[in-house]
Amino acid sequence: MAKTKTGRAIVLFPYHSSTRNRYYNSVVLSLERNNGKYSLPGGSVDPRKGDKNSLDAAVRELKEEFGLLTRKENAQLAYTFSGNVCEHDVYLVYAHGNLEADIHELRGIGFYNAGRHNAIPNEKLERHVKVLQADFRKRNRRIITPGPGFNTVLRELRRIPDERESKIQIPDWYFIPDVGGKPEIKPWTSQRKSFS
Repeated sequence: MAKTKTGRAIVLFPYHSSTRNRYYNSVVLSLERNNGKYSLPGGSVDPRKGDKNSLDAAVRELKEEFGLLTRKENAQLAYTFSGNVCEHDVYLVYAHGNLEADIHELRGIGFYNAGRHNAIPNEKLERHVKVLQADFRKRNRRIITPGPGFNTVLRELRRIPDERESKIQIPDWYFIPDVGGKPEIKPWTSQRKSFS
């Protein structure tokens, strides 16, 4: 049986840790409504929605799930992860806009690489996200194919960003409860409490 082809996006965001007073070059994740796991934004290639390939799917889903825009010509294939059911093409993209999570698909947003105290437990991460971890890559070499942008992603995750680099605006209520927002979306601080 053929695997479902998906396109996924790595979107970097300069996450500020108030406890460490430091910025981390983090990856924005979606907390999926259907299974409660953290995933890279993206989805299946759907020709009915105009997708010709996995990059089209990643760009379309980034807009649908987060309201963010990106230019396809600036995207780099970071890696392909061949899971049990899906084959995920994961692209490093440079997004911009005001983040607006789709309340029908997402329960919240999360951040990968936001410091140890913000670390999402492994069991809550989808496998295509775990590829960013060196030990997971080492154990699963046969199902991971690095792309031309893979080293760029690893380098960016180690780099300390400048907050002015971001072209993404994320409203405060995504981080802190009771600052307005939408009751369907769980704020990041509430999510982190469930990690311990």
